[in-house]
Amino acid sequence: MTELLERAITAVKKLPPDTQDAITAYLLNEIDDEQAWSASFAATTDTQWDYLADKVRKSITTGRTLSLDDVFPPNPALVWLKRLEAPHNYANQSHVGYECL
Repeated sequence: MTELLERAITAVKKLPPDTQDAITAYLLNEIDDEQAWSASFAATTDTQWDYLADKVRKSITTGRTLSLDDVFPPNPALVWLKRLEAPHNYANQSHVGYECL
């Protein structure tokens, strides 16, 4: 067990039983979800990945996607940081695979 997990468990032990149960239920649900996603990714074939990548590329090419900035507007307070970290990439817009309706 890691030191961080030990600290978390020590902190949870100090909470009321109903709060402990709520945190435990949440954590176990997250573990189950992570295992399900891991199994799903492991079972995905290269052909399936290629199909999905082609579908996303086509959606981007045909303009049926949204800019990430439209989905998650940038935090104005952090815009300067983006410019400092990657000034040559700042103008590039990333896209997500959500098709516009």
